[in-house]
Amino acid sequence: RAYNADKTLNITFTRDGEKMTTTVTPQHIKQQKYQVGIMMNENCLISSVTKDSPAEKAGLKANDVIKAVDGTAMENSSSVTEAITSSGGSSVTFTVARDGKNVDVTVEPKMVEVESYDTGFVVYGDRVKTSPIGTLKYSVEEVGYSVKTVIQSLGMLFTGKIGFDSLLGPVGTVSTMSEIVEESKADGAFYVFLNLMNLAALISANLGVMNLLPIPALDGGRLVFLIIEALRGKPVKREHEGIVNFIGMILLVILMVVVLFKDIMALF
Repeated sequence: RAYNADKTLNITFTRDGEKMTTTVTPQHIKQQKYQVGIMMNENCLISSVTKDSPAEKAGLKANDVIKAVDGTAMENSSSVTEAITSSGGSSVTFTVARDGKNVDVTVEPKMVEVESYDTGFVVYGDRVKTSPIGTLKYSVEEVGYSVKTVIQSLGMLFTGKIGFDSLLGPVGTVSTMSEIVEESKADGAFYVFLNLMNLAALISANLGVMNLLPIPALDGGRLVFLIIEALRGKPVKREHEGIVNFIGMILLVILMVVVLFKDIMALF
């Protein structure tokens, strides 16, 4: 992940039944690549197609399974990516399985600038069943990870590492939910539900952290007044606190309107 740039990662893995540990420092890579605007799983099933991308304009659809590119059979998603990258921008013909038939779709890849942090290996996750206790433990870890991610994201926002356009309001959240449904429906309704619940957990963690920020009109702002009251030995005048909270509320409403407007404009 981007916030781990230039940081050494401690990675624990299993090899031949033996648990091992190593360290890896992600390499910052900035390069131009040819892409068509699709997301795939390892079995070459297209999970999503980017809006207004070459793939969408050509007619590729989510749930298409890529069988071949320019007549060459594709074994996995890596081979598809390599075929697109090596095209040099020339049109490529995808043979995809759709509704029980093979369909040829010609796409012209687009050159885009890609910035990433590479560790030199690719991980494909497996779904593993566990006990109720294991599930509870994993849930606690996931909540902790979500809270940590929110705090790190706020830090990156305040330091300028990510822009204001990264903020999402209700419209952007619904759009994200729609993307999750599209990307997950190939795995079935159960996994659509699980992925939506993961998003709900992240939103809950986000709201919890935001609510505790020392901002007037939020619980965190109220805690600041309580701390001041404890230090002074007497309460802050209610009218003064009310004015500060009113100003804070106005600023929050302005922020929400701006983010909402940005989300709506992004739909067009």
